[in-house]
Order: sequence, then structure tokens, then C-alpha cells
Amino acid sequence: MEAILRDTIGWRLSAHARSAIEHRGFLERDVLAAAAHPELRYTCYNYGADREARIRGRLCVIVNAVTKTVITVMLHAHNYQDDAIVRAAMTNA
Repeated sequence: MEAILRDTIGWRLSAHARSAIEHRGFLERDVLAAAAHPELRYTCYNYGADREARIRGRLCVIVNAVTKTVITVMLHAHNYQDDAIVRAAMTNA
């Protein structure tokens, strides 16, 4: 995990991503690891130009790959809008 975290240097979190991390109970290091070392990635232009969805474990992060910015973060399997449901799902994972 240390090598993965080293590769997160240079990545930054948008204000929205920071809010999502706080409200949904994610760990910042896991979010950054998903951005820097995804298990799966695909283009995601519905979020804007240069956007990619990057998935690692149960996290899906939407990033601007050019600026190395995490735009938002959510659970991969479920695109929940209710933060209480997200926290409950993470507790049961």
C-alpha cells in the first residue's frame, strides 16, 4: 500500500469530493488510491471534458485525468444519493 500511496502525490480533491468523503465516511487515502491505481477505468464525459470513472474495490471516483483532480466519490456497486444509505452499506461491507 505504501507504493500506491506514494503515487497519489500530485492528486488533489475538489471541494465537492472533500464534502462527499466527509458525509459518506470514506477514507481520503482510499479515495486517492482509487484515483492513482484504479482496478478499472472508463471515460465519463457526462461529468465533463477529460473525466474518467476510476474504480478500486467498492469506491468509484470521478476524476479529471488531465489536472489530476478527484471531482466526486461514490460506492461502485450502487450510485446512492442518500448519505445515510452509503454509510450503512459501508458498515455492512
